[in-house]
Amino acid sequence: MKRYEKLLFELEFEKTLNDTYKGHVVVFTNIGGNKVEHGTVLLGEFESIKEMKLEFHRFEREFKALYKVTGKQMIAEGYFQ
Repeated sequence: MKRYEKLLFELEFEKTLNDTYKGHVVVFTNIGGNKVEHGTVLLGEFESIKEMKLEFHRFEREFKALYKVTGKQMIAEGYFQ
C-alpha cells in the first residue's frame, strides 16, 4: 500500500515598525502526530491582515495546483514504480 502525504500550510506573521504585516508560509506534513517542516516561503509585506490572508490563500491554491500537475507528470513519466 502506498502512502501519500498531505501538504499543510500555516501562515505566520509579525507586525513591523511601520505598522505593516510581514508574512510567510510554512509548508509541512503531519506524520504520526509529528510536524515535519519542508520549507518557509516569504509572502511579503502587507497593509492589513485581510490582504495578507488573501495572499496566503492564493499561494496555497497555486502551490497545490502546481504540486498536483508535477506529481501527475512524474507518474506519467514512470518516476514512481
